[in-house]
Amino acid sequence: LGGLSMLFGAASFAVYLIIVRETADRQSANRALSGLISHLPGLVYRRGVDGDFAVVQAEIGVLGGTGEPVVRALGRSGASWLPAVEEADRQALVRAVSEAVATGGGYEAEYRLRGPAGAEVWVLDRGEIVRGADGAAIASEGFIEDISVRKRAERELEASQRERDRLTAELFHRTGNS
Repeated sequence: LGGLSMLFGAASFAVYLIIVRETADRQSANRALSGLISHLPGLVYRRGVDGDFAVVQAEIGVLGGTGEPVVRALGRSGASWLPAVEEADRQALVRAVSEAVATGGGYEAEYRLRGPAGAEVWVLDRGEIVRGADGAAIASEGFIEDISVRKRAERELEASQRERDRLTAELFHRTGNS
């Protein structure tokens, strides 16, 4: 009986060592992944696909500009995402995610977020649907990038083009070439 208990003790110890090693490997892999994500210009997320798109998990990379406080506030686990989306943009995001759920593809949406202090930030959200063993959509995973600077440049370009068109029309009118 003594030899049998030593055998089971050794087996238990071997299982324990395997678990410790796998845990250490997993922790090392998680640290490496977090290190990589910390260099990305945005937020890597896992959100629910129904209701208010509650954040399940998020890792924030390198952020700057107006979007940082907004994305940081929304990147907390359990944070409700959809209520922070500008009301005029919500339907487009819901439609993009719903289509991805229905078709099994990915989605992409540009929309505005409103932070707790009312700050507006434009984001580009790209993601894919995660399905459970039964094929049901259980979450979306993706990346959100602050595109506020690009959107501001687009607005300035449009304003510049309108001004150019106005000046061209005025020039033609004044020279009698209308």
